[in-house]
Amino acid sequence: MKEFDQYDNKIESILTANIYEPDSYTNAILNALNKKREKKTISLPKLVAAIIAGAMIIGGVVYAKQIGEFITRFFNNSKGTDTAVENGYVTDFSKEFITDSDTKVTINSLLIDDFDLNLKLRFDFGEKYKEIYSISIPDLLITDESCNILYCKNKEMFDQYCYLNNLNYEFLSYNENYINTCIYKAQNNKNNEIIFNIKTIKEFPKSKELKIEFNHILLDTESAKQTRINGNWKVEIKLEEKFYNREAVIYKVVDLDGLNTNEIAFRAYSTETFFEFNALLKPYITDDMTDQEMKAKIIEFENWCKESQNKQIKSIYIETTDGKIYNELNNNFEDEEIEYFYNGNFYYKTSLDLTKYDLTDTLIIYFTLYTINEDKDVTIKLEKDDKR
Repeated sequence: MKEFDQYDNKIESILTANIYEPDSYTNAILNALNKKREKKTISLPKLVAAIIAGAMIIGGVVYAKQIGEFITRFFNNSKGTDTAVENGYVTDFSKEFITDSDTKVTINSLLIDDFDLNLKLRFDFGEKYKEIYSISIPDLLITDESCNILYCKNKEMFDQYCYLNNLNYEFLSYNENYINTCIYKAQNNKNNEIIFNIKTIKEFPKSKELKIEFNHILLDTESAKQTRINGNWKVEIKLEEKFYNREAVIYKVVDLDGLNTNEIAFRAYSTETFFEFNALLKPYITDDMTDQEMKAKIIEFENWCKESQNKQIKSIYIETTDGKIYNELNNNFEDEEIEYFYNGNFYYKTSLDLTKYDLTDTLIIYFTLYTINEDKDVTIKLEKDDKR
């Protein structure tokens, strides 16, 4: 830790002045509500989009050790994103936007997989502003060559794009070509850089080109007044084959202990792994109960679920053949969904920091299942599904 501590103050002074982007919370909550299953039971879903603050590339593809450690600790970063970057799953380059209003914008690095799109932009305002405390882009629009909308949270920009491309879409009413995403922004004030970490709960398309554009830049400067720069900045980027030819690695169950299910999905990607299952647990309410008994049991079930804070899965991790351990993504924004019903139906989905680069032929998942009826340890042994 001593070696790391000497870098703390220097790096923190660069990175901590402004780390904020507000639009993720509302969209994540609304999306969780929209995902409720239509069942006449007690459903307690929890789904908050995982925002991974990765893809800050220092000195090439691999992090400088101390800076990488600091970013991981400060942003509560995903080890999976770091692993992807260290294995070259990133484009590090310098691509300039059309310069407008004497303001130059450059994109320096990019990473995209099925669920993450990370961009690093650098801004050059010349000598107009002595000190800039924050930079924001209120009308950022990201699309691809097929007119898929990968990110847009500005209605004016959205409506204009749909009009020009003859798209009959409704703002914030998502479909397979208009992706529901949230964004997190990390800012390096020293170099006027912003890292945009964009996350979707559905898959990004396998785009071959990205088009990034915006018309407004907002600055907070030494004058304590917000400055608005108007213009038209846009850039088109041809993606490398590794980004659009990406495929998940699928595993199948070969041994299962402690869980009654035959519906398990396990998919490993470049930056993370998704694990989900449906199971039938011991019911808390049965058909032989009277209406009065059922009513009392429902109240007990609801109260128990509230007290347990929807944490029916505990201590989940994956172990590889070589003994390495990979954990649930431990961000401030957990990518986890649990639906637990009083008739015993149970659904669970989460993401872990195992990546395609960490895989072995067999894997074992361990966790504790904590329900109103019982606690029990679950072990699931997996192996690569060569047929997928």
